[in-house]
Amino acid sequence: MQYQQKNWTFTLWGRNLFDKDYYTRGFFFGIDPSTEYEDRVYTQYADPRTFGMTVSYDY
Repeated sequence: MQYQQKNWTFTLWGRNLFDKDYYTRGFFFGIDPSTEYEDRVYTQYADPRTFGMTVSYDY
């Protein structure tokens, strides 16, 4: 959602609004010596619910 007034711009934004858990990236390799470098899946979850407002001024 965006609102403009003269040289000002106000933007509301949000990500992962339903706060779902999902992976954004993953790797499959052996790096842990305690498991004798057995291949394993390493994943990273997405950021939690995030929202904010950006204000900008153009001159």
